[in-house]
Amino acid sequence: MTGFLFITFLNGFSQNLILKQTDEAKSQNTICGFLSSDSKLTSFNGNNARLFGGTFGIEIKQRTRIGLGGYSLGSKNMFEYLDPLGDNKEYQLNNESEYFGLFFEYVVIPNAPVQITIPVLLGGGKATIKQEVPLNQLSFPGSEGIEKTYWATVEKCNFSVIEPGMNVELGMLSWMNLDLGASYRFVMGSELNTIPNSDRKFSGASCHVGLKITFF
Repeated sequence: MTGFLFITFLNGFSQNLILKQTDEAKSQNTICGFLSSDSKLTSFNGNNARLFGGTFGIEIKQRTRIGLGGYSLGSKNMFEYLDPLGDNKEYQLNNESEYFGLFFEYVVIPNAPVQITIPVLLGGGKATIKQEVPLNQLSFPGSEGIEKTYWATVEKCNFSVIEPGMNVELGMLSWMNLDLGASYRFVMGSELNTIPNSDRKFSGASCHVGLKITFF
């Protein structure tokens, strides 16, 4: 029992020493790198949607983060379109959108187990509207086992994005945080015939969860 307690004490002491040395090394570095992976739940074009992406860059004095970030729709974003010139014929279309740009984040309370940060993403994106079209021209042997349709591009456009937010980071390890937060996506400059008022329909609030890794 004494030997077991002694080994447990040494193990705990060594782990605390390693964490302390890691924190000291981190605090001595003026600049270090970071990488995050995020999953966002949001409303996009009137539908519930999920955005996948993340950010990466440098962290200055454990307070200011500067880098790049981007997100894209992780699944189909289907909607109905009624053609006003075709006797209101209904079409099933899919929206594929993504955006990417500069990322800035300010850490309110550095060196704390629970950190509050204020991120802002400034960038641009692209929306591509597609329709599923049958492939009637397939007639060669063995074509029965492949896809009979493909997604043809109906129209596309570019847009600008400003996305501020607020996050809470929970320290899990000295080099990894659990990231929870919310943001609001402002979309400007999109012009689509199939989605009137697309700026308003592409804008919306998001809540997200992710992991942030620090390299120092």
